[in-house]
Parts: sequence; structure tokens; C-alpha cells
Amino acid sequence: MSVYLYLPIRATQNPLINWWNPTTMDRLWGTVIRKGYLGTGDVRSMVTVVRNLKRFWMHAEHQFGGGFSFILYALAIWGFIWMWKKKQHWDAISIALLGVGVFCGIILFNNPLEGYQWTIDNFFTPVFLIVAMFAAAGIAGLCEGLSKKWPYYHVPLIVSAFCLSFALMPLILNYMATDKKEADGQTVYEGVDQSRYVSSYDEGVNMLKTVNRDGVIICNGDIDILPLWYLQHVVGLRPEVAVFTMQLIPYDWYRDPLFTTYPFLKVPVGYDVRPETVVQDMINQHAPDRSFYYTNIFTAPWMQKDNQSLPEGFLWRIIKTKNLNYVFTSRRLNVLWDTYRLRSMDPPSRGYWDEYTDVMKDSYGIGYEFTGMFSLINKAPDVALWSFNNSLKYRQPQTFNRIYFMLGETYMALGRPESAANSYQMAIQRGAQDPHTFARLGDAFAGMKDYGDARSAYQAALQGNPNEPSAQAGISLIDKMNNARGGKDSRS
Repeated sequence: MSVYLYLPIRATQNPLINWWNPTTMDRLWGTVIRKGYLGTGDVRSMVTVVRNLKRFWMHAEHQFGGGFSFILYALAIWGFIWMWKKKQHWDAISIALLGVGVFCGIILFNNPLEGYQWTIDNFFTPVFLIVAMFAAAGIAGLCEGLSKKWPYYHVPLIVSAFCLSFALMPLILNYMATDKKEADGQTVYEGVDQSRYVSSYDEGVNMLKTVNRDGVIICNGDIDILPLWYLQHVVGLRPEVAVFTMQLIPYDWYRDPLFTTYPFLKVPVGYDVRPETVVQDMINQHAPDRSFYYTNIFTAPWMQKDNQSLPEGFLWRIIKTKNLNYVFTSRRLNVLWDTYRLRSMDPPSRGYWDEYTDVMKDSYGIGYEFTGMFSLINKAPDVALWSFNNSLKYRQPQTFNRIYFMLGETYMALGRPESAANSYQMAIQRGAQDPHTFARLGDAFAGMKDYGDARSAYQAALQGNPNEPSAQAGISLIDKMNNARGGKDSRS
């Protein structure tokens, strides 16, 4: 209950993040029932209940260290029986009911979407705490039994050693036991080692390095806004930079404190509180005074569509906002990227550290990739080449086919058809089996005057799409050349 007493008191202090603003009974009740999250999960049913049960079991089995959990549960059952025998009926029943009530509330009330069961892990903590309380009672019962069989002077030493070893057992098991899910046989301790988990901190630092003094960083969710909140409000790094997340803009309990903190962002808000309306109004009205940037982590399609942007590091500056007046060259970008902290980006022996780090790493790759696309469109193939090659260092492997294709386009723009052909072939090997890629491979071979391989590539394109224009034009040109040469394929 202390949480729900604390929230209204905190809300009256007008914090920047004022969750649901529980200053009235209606708002407080909305916080308790998580009204702000209504409609975000599946329809509550036996399917969601079974999902939660599976999640609890998966979480519970390893909560105290592998098979040691079963010993703990056995001790907890014995602890309940021992308390009952000690005529502590109501103590045992009330604590057990509390645990059962919390457990049932978690299992029955929550209805996360498939794959989002991790969102309820923290709510299991009270259940494990109550299991530990009964386990402590079970240990007390065992110690009481031991004291009746051994002389009194031995009991303190034995009990102390037993309790200490039992308390340390999860740490010992986690350090010694191997995680069955890891193919490399790492210990549980090594598998959850967080000593290199610095990607979020570095991401926030790099974002703040990228923007100018009048910058506004538009984030898309928790992944990109949380490191900024920490660095600005805890560490005190660059508090003059305005940051906000579009995910929470529809909620007045976030939007109103935001406008109070950053009055230069305030805009009239009507019935339509969607980010594509409110945030777009903020950009349109304050563009001359502030440089607006948006991150590339799950970027909203409307943001990219409605706001022409310029790559700045791994962020995007909206062109119609305050100009930074810098020359767009690979040297300029390289200097900026050299200032970034990119620690622990290489995967350890077991793969990437976690999904969060994967997303962070991928954001740098996206920054390089989109910079390459921007450069190619704006007739700067040398910058595009630098960008796409760097993108391969950070992007997820499933995106490599697209990057290799764009590398092929870049080499063609640079007049290097041999390198272009190699890149197109890499794209095809990685899954780019579309007719256009085969047609561009044909163009690369034609640029090398290897008309036999060019014809084969064009024919592969026409098999997928008989109307592929590049392939049709290429075949037609080769046929004309053959007729001029007496019907023979021309090769270099």
C-alpha cells in the first residue's frame, strides 16, 4: 500500500515523469488498475493464464539456482507444517494466503501479448519472498529438531554453519553450475555477467554528443529515452538538451509536465493527441528556434515520411529545423563517429549480451546505413561507400542482403562494376533473390563487358519478372551487339 500512498504525494511535486498524475481518486484508481495499459495485451483467457503459469515456472526454477529451488520449496512446505504444529495457525495461514493471493493476482489478472511475459517477472518477487519466509521457518524447525538430539553446546555452531551454507548455496550453484541453454557450457554466473553491460549508457552519451546546444531529441520509446533520463536527471549531463518520448505524448500526465519543463516546446493540444499530430505541431511551430533530431530505434513511419531529414552521426536532424551549417562529407562524419563510445560491441563467445544490447548495436548500424542511402541519393557515392561498409559492422545479419545490394549500387555509381558484381552476388547469397537484384547484377557484368554472364543474370531476372525493364533493356542491347558481331556473344 505504501506505493499507492507515495504516488499522490509525489504527483503534487510536479515531477517530469508524473505517471498517470494520481492527484484525484479517479486518477489514483486508474493507477492501481493500470488503466493506462488497457488494450495493450491479449483478451484475458485460459491462454493468457497458461502463458503466465509457464513463465512463473520458467522463472521459479532458476530463481534460487537450478535444482536448489526444489530443496527450498520442500523446506517451505515443512516450514508451514512446523508453524502449524507450533500452534501458529493464523500466522501460517495469513502469510500463505498473502502469497497465494499475490500469485493468483499475477497469473489471472495479467494478460501480456505472446512474447511479453517478461513484463510480469518483477511481480513474482513477493511470492518468492514468502517462499523464503516459510523456508526460514523450515530451517528453524530443523534446527529445533537438531537441538533435541545433540548437546546444547554444539547447537550454535552447527546451526550457524548450516544456515550460512544454505544462504550461500545459490551463489555457489550459480558460480559452479553450467547453464544447459548455453551451447558453450558457461556457468550461470558467467552467463549473466553484466560487467560489460554498458551499451545503454554509451548510447545516451553518444546521443548527447551528437546534438547542438539548442537540440531537441525525439525518442520513440523506453529504449532510447531511459539512458537520456538517467544521464540528464541523475548524472546532470547536458540538461539544456530537451528530450521526450513520443510513446507517452498522448497522456496528459506526461505531456503537461513536459511543456512545463520545456515551455519552448508547448503547442495547443486539442482532441487529437496522437504523436503524429502533437509532435508534428511542435516541429512545425518551433523549427526556426531549435534543431530537432529523432532517433532511429523503431522510428515511426510518419516521422520519416513527413519530415525530410539529414543524417547527423546516428541521429537524424529534421532539415527544416535550425541549421547546423556543416559540410556533409565522410571526413566530417568520421570525426563525429570517432568521438563516440562504442564499448563491448563485439559479441562474447555466447553471442550478443541480450536483446537490449542488440537493439543498441543495431541503431549504430542503422545510422550508417541510412547515411549511405542519403549520400547515394544526393550524389555522394564516396560517403555512401564509407557508410555502407561501416554499417556491416553493426547491423543484424538478416539485413546484410539489403546493405550488400546498396554497396553494389554505390560501386556502380563510382564506376567500379567488378566490385559492384561482387556485392550483388553477396546480396543474392544472403537471400536477395528478387528480379531487380539479378538485373543489376547483369548491368554490372555488362559494365565489365562480360556479356555472357550478363545475359545469364538478365534471364534469371526475367524468370522472376518477365517485365523487369533493366533485364529487358540489357537483353535487347546484347542481342543488338551480337547481331553487329555476327551472332556471337561478346566477352571481354
